[in-house]
Amino acid sequence: MVDDPKNLEKIRQRYLNINNRELDILKERIQMMLNAGANVILTTMGIDDVANKYLVENKCLGLRRVPKADLRKIAKCSGATVVQTLSNLEGDEYFDPAWLG
Repeated sequence: MVDDPKNLEKIRQRYLNINNRELDILKERIQMMLNAGANVILTTMGIDDVANKYLVENKCLGLRRVPKADLRKIAKCSGATVVQTLSNLEGDEYFDPAWLG
């Protein structure tokens, strides 16, 4: 419970900072894939509206909720690699252009 309006503003500002950082991380991850040369991104999960907007602005097609079996077939036919995570062994995020089909 918030008793003081000053505390409410602190809470609101903290939420906005967290939210802005999450958006920055999202854009950084997408930009990594775009820099590697991706123009189509397929995922078994959903794609956030902000991410979708960013993809469209960069002329990249994002397809969501693609069944895993279909994703594997598309990867095999195109020579792509199904990527589970962008993290490497050192804990840094990385996207190898060789993974693209």
